[in-house]
Amino acid sequence: MTKSSYDFYLSADAILNNINGGIISVGIGIKPFENIKDLSFNIEFNLIYEFDLNDLFVRGFLGMHYKLN
Repeated sequence: MTKSSYDFYLSADAILNNINGGIISVGIGIKPFENIKDLSFNIEFNLIYEFDLNDLFVRGFLGMHYKLN
């Protein structure tokens, strides 16, 4: 697998609704098709710290991503 066929990413986000907290996300996007570089299949792992209840949640995510140019 070459570097152009996958992307690693890390992000920090905030949630401000019925769960108020911070999120740290780590993921990989795999691009399996040479002729469709804007399509990727993503696997993501999230740590969510909820401020009001002082709880830590773990969430996983599988999905598809298509980047519009």
